[in-house]
Amino acid sequence: MGMVIDSLQLRQQKFENWVRTVRDPAMESSEGLRRLEAKNQRASAEYEVARISSESWAIRINLAYQCGDCRGHAVPWSTFSSRELCIDFFLNLARRHFQRPQHPFISDAQRCAQQEMNRLLKDGLFGFSEPAPFVRV
Repeated sequence: MGMVIDSLQLRQQKFENWVRTVRDPAMESSEGLRRLEAKNQRASAEYEVARISSESWAIRINLAYQCGDCRGHAVPWSTFSSRELCIDFFLNLARRHFQRPQHPFISDAQRCAQQEMNRLLKDGLFGFSEPAPFVRV
């Protein structure tokens, strides 16, 4: 029983440390929510980036379909040594999420959303074009 309590205490300490050193500083210094969305509003990819120290950046990610049987994918604030690595992490996850093979019973709405998200996540002539921070109304 002692190991279970120690393990729980260790997990709680790790969480509290993450809150203090990553989550809270990231929420305070976030550049704002950035959002890519299919025109039919059936799929979206959101992320926030924040500088949390002189040598550390953080990103949180939410990828989702609002139709079909595919589930979303969320990543809490995670740290990287540069902003570029944060964006690379987002792009790799989002591309993998929206490039999954389509289920044979996928809806037309989801098929259209998936195709559009793949277009939005492609590198253009000058690389990936980041959206401006999303303004919530």
